[in-house]
Amino acid sequence: MLSRAAFFLLISARAALKNTRCLWLTGDSSIEARVCRHTGRTSKTRNEKAGVACKPRRARPVAHRDFVALLARDNQHWPSERASSRHATGHAEALGIFQSCPSFNPALATEKPVPAKYPVPRHVSSEAQAILGRPVLMEGRLLRPSSPTQWQQLKRQQNLRVAPQIDRLKNIAQLTIETTQLGGVPVRIVTPNKLPESKRDKVLIALHGGAYVFFGGEASLLEAASIAMAGHYKVIAVDYRMPPEYPFPAAVDDGVAVYQAVLDTTAAENIAVFGTSAGGSLTASVIIRARDQGMPLPAAAYMNTPWADLSKTGDSYVTNEAVDPVLPVYGGVLAAAAEIYAGEAGLKHPLVSPVYADYHKGFPPSLLITGTRDLLLSSTVRLHRALREAGVYADLHVFDAMWHAFTANTELPEANSAQGLVLKFLDQYLQVSRTKVVAGATGSHEK
Repeated sequence: MLSRAAFFLLISARAALKNTRCLWLTGDSSIEARVCRHTGRTSKTRNEKAGVACKPRRARPVAHRDFVALLARDNQHWPSERASSRHATGHAEALGIFQSCPSFNPALATEKPVPAKYPVPRHVSSEAQAILGRPVLMEGRLLRPSSPTQWQQLKRQQNLRVAPQIDRLKNIAQLTIETTQLGGVPVRIVTPNKLPESKRDKVLIALHGGAYVFFGGEASLLEAASIAMAGHYKVIAVDYRMPPEYPFPAAVDDGVAVYQAVLDTTAAENIAVFGTSAGGSLTASVIIRARDQGMPLPAAAYMNTPWADLSKTGDSYVTNEAVDPVLPVYGGVLAAAAEIYAGEAGLKHPLVSPVYADYHKGFPPSLLITGTRDLLLSSTVRLHRALREAGVYADLHVFDAMWHAFTANTELPEANSAQGLVLKFLDQYLQVSRTKVVAGATGSHEK
């Protein structure tokens, strides 16, 4: 086994080979990862010709081919655990979750896990224990895209990671997926083939998570399809515009445009809006903007671990750092996403961070879900308090030891319990009765 010093000496020597493409990561975690072409000289002019100015004095070089080898080696260790976690957590990493893409951050190949702050609890399910027993990697702190090109690269990486899930969703026989536009906004309408008679006039609007920058396009289907299939609802997944090309208020405007279009054919009391993480926060912002424009309120809002305060205000940003196995840290990509989304409006604009919005003018009955190890626990709790203080009915469920977007894991008993709460809530406020299924399965009944 090579010592750490020998290891870095080896890869540094290999990186010095002439005409070898290399990746540079600055020693200061507050400075973004940079990509350059090493030529055997550290000429700033040559680096600039490659498109990026490197800072060799503060950087650690890793030759590209060695980095690939490192990743292949480490894929036998922590990445395989991450992959098994992705398998176990279903759609969890596709819902507002920010993991560094390896090709963007070579330090991940040798990063040491952070020592556990808390023991693995024994009162939660064995599936949850398995996830909580894995080391937390703080790679999010090391990644901070700083240009449109870098953001696009990271978006492509994230989309590739969820592509297999999307392919499976598109091939589910129980669902019909239609790609179209509503209010000039791209949407995907997910309709169960077995649609209960009591839900034929009901519509759910889904606003996807992803820090306002990830999981657009087909990836916006992930949570929408899950709710459509489990709850037998027609769900409209909104593919809203995102930074860096379209900062706030583009996402809010798109959500409002879709809501207005749905109102043209569906009564407000038959509509519910929901989302996770950034999508949960956007749910609140869209409803507030629509309300202020004179539109009727939807029947219900479900906000799952909403990113309701982008300004890193709240205890859990600190207490749950390096604790949440899915969203381990605010720094790096999450903080950068907050900045490019808010733009000139600022992080505390009430429609950027809806914890600061005015709910006294009206808001629909709401369900909020989070966990004690969720980085956005405080964000969720504070939004719940804002709603209650304004006299809005709001039900908050905090699951012990659960993390960000744990509800997406269909193999977790805790997630199944949470999903039961969600479906019961939607059925109640959309005034759904338990009636027989009419489309595609004559005579069959809901369970």
